[in-house]
Order: sequence, then C-alpha cells, then structure tokens
Amino acid sequence: MSHVYEKYYDGTYLMNALDCDGNKPGWIIACSSERGPGKSTFFSRYLLQQFIQKGEQFALLCRDVSDLGRVASGILNSYLDNSCFDDERPKYTVRELIAQKGAYSEIHLMLGEGEEKTDQLCGFVLPIRQAEKKLKRCSSAFVHIQRMFFDEFQPMQNSTYLKDEIELLTILFDSVARGDGEQSRYVPIILASNTISLGNPYFTALGLNTKIQSNTAFYRGKGVVFEQVFVKGLAEKHKSNPFHVALQAHESKRKNNLWINDDGALVMKPTGRGLYLCTIEYMGDMYGLLEYGNLWYISRKIDKHVKYVYATDPEKPTTLPQLKLQPMYKRMRDMYYKGRMRVQDCGCQNMLVDLLA
Repeated sequence: MSHVYEKYYDGTYLMNALDCDGNKPGWIIACSSERGPGKSTFFSRYLLQQFIQKGEQFALLCRDVSDLGRVASGILNSYLDNSCFDDERPKYTVRELIAQKGAYSEIHLMLGEGEEKTDQLCGFVLPIRQAEKKLKRCSSAFVHIQRMFFDEFQPMQNSTYLKDEIELLTILFDSVARGDGEQSRYVPIILASNTISLGNPYFTALGLNTKIQSNTAFYRGKGVVFEQVFVKGLAEKHKSNPFHVALQAHESKRKNNLWINDDGALVMKPTGRGLYLCTIEYMGDMYGLLEYGNLWYISRKIDKHVKYVYATDPEKPTTLPQLKLQPMYKRMRDMYYKGRMRVQDCGCQNMLVDLLA
C-alpha cells in the first residue's frame, strides 16, 4: 500500500484500517503539512455517502458555540461544490440550523426544489465547550450518530485549544455513545488537520507524541490509527509559489515538528559557554541541563555543586523535588516542541523523549 497519493487524498485504506490489536479504532487521524491534499473533501464525501446510502447520521465537532451556523457548509461544501465529482450525482445542498438555545446545530441535507424538495436530518454540529454544561442533557438526540469528524483539530496557535479539551471531548463522546439500547456504542472520532505538531493535547493523550517521526506514513496504536498524508508534488507546488518563496525561512519553522523525534535529530553540541540550569536524575543516571542562548542542551556531564537537582520517578521514594511539579518542566516541554532542545547523544535524546511524554 503506497502512502504517496498521485493527485488527491483517498482515505479508504485509513477508514478500513484496524489498530495494533486487530480491533476497530476509536480514533482515526489524518494529518498533512500542506494545504490542499483533499482530506476535508474525502471525509465530507464519506460522511454524506454513509448517510445517503445507509441513513447513518454523523456529527461535526467544533470548539465554541460562536462557530455554530457555518460549520456544516464550511466542511461539507468541499465535496458538494467540487466539480471533480461531476458524475451525474444528485445536486444536494446542506443547511445548518442552530437548536436547543445554541447548544448545538442540526445539519439538514436537501435535494430537489419546490414541492419535490426533500429535507432530511443527517447530522449535528457539536461544540466541545458545551459538552458538560448543555450537551449531556441533550444526549437522547444523538443516539443515531455513527461517527464524528473534527476538521482542523490542530490549530496554528496553541492558545486556541480549550482548557481541559480532552476531558470535555470525553464527556461529549460519552453523551453521544450512550443510548440506542447500549451503554457505550462504537462511535469513531475522525481527526484531520493541515498542521502536525508534536505536543498537542490529542497526540499527548493518545501517546502519539513519542511514536511518530517525520518519515512515519502510517501508525497503528491501541485504539488509534494515524496517517501522515503525502500527495505527490504538492509540497513542491507550494514552495515554488512566489508568496511562499519569500516566507521560506518563516514557514520552515511551523507546520511540522515531527523531525524532533527522528533518531539522532537533536544530537549537537552548541557552541559557546552554557549556563548550567539544573541536574536531572533519571533511572539512576544524572544529566545536566544547560542553556546556550535560544537552545537548551542535555549533557551527561553534571555540576556536582549545583543545588537544583530534580527527580523524575514519582513512584520512587526520594528527598529530591519532583521535576514534573516544577516550572522548569513546562519550560523544557515548550523548548522541546519548539525544536530548541539539543542533546549530547542518542541516549540523552531517548531520555528526553521518555521524560516529556
């Protein structure tokens, strides 16, 4: 199975993939570093066809109530208005109606005109922020939802994520998955984005932030499958556009930081004199953390006179303060996911990845 697509993305393989235990996954993730591979179009087509052919309703996820009213057209029209699919199919349109005093929206699929016009409820738009306050009380309306789709789940700015977003999404999922004679139905969540950033709350919660690298095309975990989407020639088309040529240095620093997980990618000794920040105890070994300008560096050489020494194993009795409870730990995570950490050797890199997982 080639994971480099010729023109547009085809997620058929992903949608039929099983997890590492041979079970149907609860999380289905497709990400790319470039805009335009066709992920939104494929998943829109998939959701609508499953409803048209089987009557299976779906949910589109968003973060805030303020998004309601424009989510359905913004996502589904990528398929409905696409001339590439002019294959004598009926001309459907969608309408999104805000319901339950702004708790969620209904998505209606319409066909035809005038008296012959049909109008069917095909799905819902569910804002994650309302999971606990409102959507729990509306769960009976969602018993026919068979799958959920969250497009652009990775925003460009980390500040866009909701506080406790994963916990809120868990509450939302449990509200949707109950009912129809079952306490917990199989309702997979499909995630897609044009950004791939290790350290985002979804990758962290699912354990992907330590499992995938820049050359990972497909990954199967427990309950999750992940695909990094490559479309032949797409990256070159973007890079050759004069607009992007002028922003090359800036754009190379965003969109994708998977390279920091590559074997040996962080091995480099910064030049100059470093400022010793602290000593880290990990699995019985000691490591030094130093600052070199805008880079932080993990060394096997330690300063025995420094007073800042931190432990990393919460299960092991120690008189040392726990690193994960210190502001230093958050700063380390920020530096790592910004690509500003360097290490003495691959063993130091493995320690760092395990520590920040």
